[in-house]
Amino acid sequence: MARSLTWRCCPWCLTEDEKAAARVDQEINRILLEQKKQDRGELKLLLLVPGS
Repeated sequence: MARSLTWRCCPWCLTEDEKAAARVDQEINRILLEQKKQDRGELKLLLLVPGS
């Protein structure tokens, strides 16, 4: 089975596929963190109006 992505402590031990997967994982985590920061600044308000 695949090893855990311990690329930060020993990248020379990983195969090229594992290194590529680690880079993709890092990019996804970066994007999710940016989206989380943006979402903190948003306020969503739901207005309910009685039937017209």
